[in-house]
Amino acid sequence: MDQNVSRPSPAARPKRKKNSKYNVLCLGCDIEFFFNIKNMLEGYDFVSVNGLFYVEKAMQWRPSDVIVVRMPSFVADHWFDGVYEISQKFPNVGIIAILEKNDKELIKAAVSAGAKYWICRPFAKSDLHALIEKCRIEQTYGFNLDGINCGLPHMGINVFSRSPVIQRLFERARKLKGRKCNVMIYGETGTGKELLARYIHAIECDPRRPFVAINCAAIPQGLAESELFGHERGAFTGAIRSRAGKFEIASQGDIFLDDVSCLPLDLQAKLLRVLQEKEISRLGSNRVTKSDFRVIAATNEDLKQLVAEGKFRKDLYYRLNGVEFKIPPLRERPEDIAPLAVYFFSHMTRVDQKRFSSEVIRKLEEYPWFGNVRELENVVKTIGIMSDFEIVTLEDLPPEIRYYNPEAHNVLAESPLYSFGYVKIPNEINRDTYVAFIMEAERMFCRRAFEVYNNDRDKVAEVLGIAKSTLYDRLMKLGLRVGKFDVMKRALHKRFGSGCRGRSRGGDTAVAASSVLNGAENGAGNVGADTRGDVGSGADARPNAGVGSDGVNVRSDGVKEAKS
Repeated sequence: MDQNVSRPSPAARPKRKKNSKYNVLCLGCDIEFFFNIKNMLEGYDFVSVNGLFYVEKAMQWRPSDVIVVRMPSFVADHWFDGVYEISQKFPNVGIIAILEKNDKELIKAAVSAGAKYWICRPFAKSDLHALIEKCRIEQTYGFNLDGINCGLPHMGINVFSRSPVIQRLFERARKLKGRKCNVMIYGETGTGKELLARYIHAIECDPRRPFVAINCAAIPQGLAESELFGHERGAFTGAIRSRAGKFEIASQGDIFLDDVSCLPLDLQAKLLRVLQEKEISRLGSNRVTKSDFRVIAATNEDLKQLVAEGKFRKDLYYRLNGVEFKIPPLRERPEDIAPLAVYFFSHMTRVDQKRFSSEVIRKLEEYPWFGNVRELENVVKTIGIMSDFEIVTLEDLPPEIRYYNPEAHNVLAESPLYSFGYVKIPNEINRDTYVAFIMEAERMFCRRAFEVYNNDRDKVAEVLGIAKSTLYDRLMKLGLRVGKFDVMKRALHKRFGSGCRGRSRGGDTAVAASSVLNGAENGAGNVGADTRGDVGSGADARPNAGVGSDGVNVRSDGVKEAKS
């Protein structure tokens, strides 16, 4: 960031006072109802009037964001006409109608009178707060979350999307109601594959049908058959009682196989007859059990490519690949970023009533989100916790999002290299910033390599054409922890001896190269950057290793070596 750009001081950014929330005007309260609604709206700026005539004066005295109206028990009442006039005079104010009973005619009359939301007595405090929050979101961001929810909110499955692709995808999923065919879901990590699987299960509207989820990548190798098919007492050491397997539990329901591409080949062969005949035999038993289930599988890899490479059985692929769904990544549907971010943010900050600025929404929509919805959720929740101000600005965003340049990213995307992220080119050019830049790019490349090959260090070393020891050494120098830590610990001891204290957290193992970039931008002098073992930067360097002013690494035994 340029030093000439002035940042607003924290004092200039408005902090919302405690319990200072949206202004609420309550209309039509008798004494009993007044005290009930007052307790429910505790913490809000609350004003109550009893007649329609006083609404306009109350709005002039103190404008309200939401009007809560108590509706009469009869449709043929002048009260509905008065509420309609209020909705026409104040079109930007959300009106919530409180109905005495759940009657279709009353609901229709309340909506016709201009009420955006309605709720029937008796209701909980949280229900009223949720409606006020919906009004706040619609007034602040200009869209209604309920209007773009293509999930099943009454069953706790919320899918907020303005993308026609996602809406068509869930329309296709609704056609599976009452069908027994298998389903295959493709999508990158974090796109919501399990959410779609639960949606397909929930549209059956039968609470008796079980939904069993299995993470195929986390099944213990020696216990895989016992987990999936079950076992009888005494089938193996430690089997002190009989146990039903996952496929047996999922009878008359759905079984979800997440990361199905991670199944080992020997286990894939054992699934063939189970999927074809729906017959299960527990370990240690000759009895065959019928189980009527539907398989919903999901993967973030191309199964056809794995079949061609011999890593996935062709016959199992044809058994699993029934109705196919492909969930597009979040970067291909940027119109969904704002609703999702607002939904996650509103749940984190409902008490504080924080909101995004327009610049923050624009930055969130520009960022590619390689972790998709899961990454967006984590970032938004972190902002909601750490921000102290009413309006979230660019300063509250993580550096990788705040400084992201979409134009530079598009240039990288056109190159033959896979653009996993970005490396910000520093303003000051010297040896330290050059080393930091190269290390940051290498760190991103290594993260991507281990993501592609599921943290298989041997496979990554083979693909890169380097020795395993060289790979371990580079991981240690880059401050990356991938796989078992004892490998990195041995690499640390091999290089520095038994006196070196390797730390278990990646952030403590190395000095982040981004700190060197930031130091160079802020006008700092030569900042030392070595990422081996216990290393500091500048005057904070520890005796185990450091960086001399002449650009060489000085080890504790006095040996100098060129800095890589």
